[in-house]
Amino acid sequence: MLREKLLSGNLRKHSEQLNKFVSGFFDTEGCIGVTLDKGYLKIYSKITQASSKDPDFEVMRALNNHYKLGYVSFYIPSMENSAGVCDWVMNISDSKKFFNIVGKHLLVKREYFEECIFLYEELKGLRLNTAQYEEIKEYLSCIKNKNTIYRKPKHLSWAYVAGLLCGDGHFRCKLSKTNELEVELYSTCFPLLEQIVKCFKGTIREKRNNYFKWRRSLGKGSYQFAIWFLPKIRKYSLLETKRNVIDRMLVFHKLPAETKYGEDVNNDVLCNSPSVFNTFA
Repeated sequence: MLREKLLSGNLRKHSEQLNKFVSGFFDTEGCIGVTLDKGYLKIYSKITQASSKDPDFEVMRALNNHYKLGYVSFYIPSMENSAGVCDWVMNISDSKKFFNIVGKHLLVKREYFEECIFLYEELKGLRLNTAQYEEIKEYLSCIKNKNTIYRKPKHLSWAYVAGLLCGDGHFRCKLSKTNELEVELYSTCFPLLEQIVKCFKGTIREKRNNYFKWRRSLGKGSYQFAIWFLPKIRKYSLLETKRNVIDRMLVFHKLPAETKYGEDVNNDVLCNSPSVFNTFA
C-alpha cells in the first residue's frame, strides 16, 4: 500500500504513483500564491490540510520528508473549536522543482502554475509598483477562473483520483434503514467532474456560487461498482480517516444480504465482522 511505504520511508524516490496522488491532492488542496515583497514579485505554493483529516499531520510530514522540498508549519485558527491546520509551503525555487516532478499529472492547476513560474522568470529582478502588481494579479485571475482542465485524458489514474478524494472528497457510510453509502467530490472545476462522471458515472449538482458536487452511490444496487472502485482507491489513499470509512464499506458489502439490508445493521455489526480487505484487493 502506498501509505505504508511512504510512512515507513521505504517508498522509492521517483514513485510515479505517489506523484499522481500528490497531483490530485494539489489540484484540490493546493494553491499557488503571488505576492509583492519590497517591489519584487514572489511566488510560493502550498498544500493545506486540517488535523481532522490527517491527525498529527503524519502524511504531510512524510510528504515533506520524501520530496525534501519546502517546510511544514502548524497553527490553530482563531475560530472557536477549529481543528489544527498544517501547511506544506514551498518557495519559488522548491515550487519549480515540485512542478517539474508532478506538473505533468496536474489537470486543474497546471496552466496557472506554469504561468506563475513564467511570469516570475520574466520579471525576476525587476522592481514593480503597485499598479503593475495589480495588473499581474488580474491577468492571473483570468487564467485561474477559466474553469477548464489542462487536458482530457481517456482514463484517470487511480492514484490521481485517490488524491482528489483525499482532498475535497467525502465518503458517506450512514447505516440505517436506508444504508446511505456514497462517495462525493466537491470542486469549482466543472470539467474535472465531467471527467469523473465519464470514468465512474454518477451525477453532478451545482451547490452554490459555481461550486459543484459529484455523487456516486456505493450502496444497494452498486455492489459490483463498490467492490471494484473502493479497494483501488484504498490502495493509493494516504489519509487514514478516508481509509477507515472505505474499510467499513467493504465490510458492509461482505455481509449476508439479510443482515446487510435488515433493520439491525449498525456500526457494531461492522466492527464485529471479519476483515474482507484481502478479498477485494
